[in-house]
Amino acid sequence: MSTYSHKSVIISCASELLEYGQRLPEVERPTWWLFRGLSRPRTLRTSLERIVLDAGWPLSDAAKVEVQLLKDFKRHAHFYISSVPRDGDLIGWLALMQHHGAPTRLLDWTYSFYVAAFFALAGATSNPEAERKPCVVWALYRDAFLLSDQDPRAYSVYEAFAERPDGDDIGRSDSDRVQDGVNAYMLHVIEHRTKSVWAVNPFLLNERLSVQQGVFLCPGDVTSPFEDNLAAGQPTPDSLVSFEISTEPDARREMLTALYAMTINEAALFPGLDGFARSLQHKLWTPGTLRPDTASHK
Repeated sequence: MSTYSHKSVIISCASELLEYGQRLPEVERPTWWLFRGLSRPRTLRTSLERIVLDAGWPLSDAAKVEVQLLKDFKRHAHFYISSVPRDGDLIGWLALMQHHGAPTRLLDWTYSFYVAAFFALAGATSNPEAERKPCVVWALYRDAFLLSDQDPRAYSVYEAFAERPDGDDIGRSDSDRVQDGVNAYMLHVIEHRTKSVWAVNPFLLNERLSVQQGVFLCPGDVTSPFEDNLAAGQPTPDSLVSFEISTEPDARREMLTALYAMTINEAALFPGLDGFARSLQHKLWTPGTLRPDTASHK
């Protein structure tokens, strides 16, 4: 994220973490921020971009790879689940792929700073000291990437569907004109690539996406790096902030304990046994959460 300017903020303790809002630029809609937590400083990449580059393929092939992976997933998904998105629900299919770990153009963000901070801190390394690096939460203001400014053609496609009367498809279980507009937009950017990013979500939210207050950033051109797409919105220090969070052991323990007190942990963010099992790895970071050796009510 070094190719354009942003504001940098250092967080070294729980009190600073809890007062993060005081360190954000003043904007007209203070709740219109998106956040992404990273366990260490690194380039923002979608899973599609990452696997294409890791396989040694040129990123110019990413569009072709995306279509092939989507077709393959749609052909086989019914083997494993009984309810799948309808054929025209492109964002529904991509969100389902993302949920189950398939490579997509979507990048996970959240409306909650604290959820993003937990993901950053939970995946960080504190010891050995030689491997210790600060974790990072990126904050992006939603008005900084208006689709109408970045890609007017894509926005006009979205608007043509989103502005239709509500009653046009009222018989559908997923009837929503905004969602129809999002799907029209998705199809447009797949066929007509333009560097841009836009926040999207499926109409039918899965439980994990709901509890994590999740949202996806969608790049308009998968043959270009995600950060190049993000740069198309011309972010500034007033709309893009990097929170560098200390992973020094005492500070990390204090912050994870504060988040645990807010019920922000893997057991809550990943409903089910898998989430609970994942939460056990952080018991050592949250004093008092391990079961005592002796009864506490003697």
